[in-house]
Amino acid sequence: APLFRKVTVKLPNGKTLSIQAPDNSPANRYIAGMNVNGKVYTKNWISHKTLTDGATIILRMTDKPERSRGTGDSDLPFSFSVDAGN
Repeated sequence: APLFRKVTVKLPNGKTLSIQAPDNSPANRYIAGMNVNGKVYTKNWISHKTLTDGATIILRMTDKPERSRGTGDSDLPFSFSVDAGN
């Protein structure tokens, strides 16, 4: 869980990265869902380009682990050891 409810980073290119977890608390320490730029986002990673282009990321926090979010094959981060055949 993030250690904040909201953080805003002003990027060198003039754009802004905002990460918000308005329901974050000691009890609500699990991520139930995430929106990136207003769209539901299920992946367990965010691309460098998305971050450097400026983004608004909103984390929906809960008191129970979410077992179905981010479990699809396309939600997993790229791995050289698996994806490159090593």
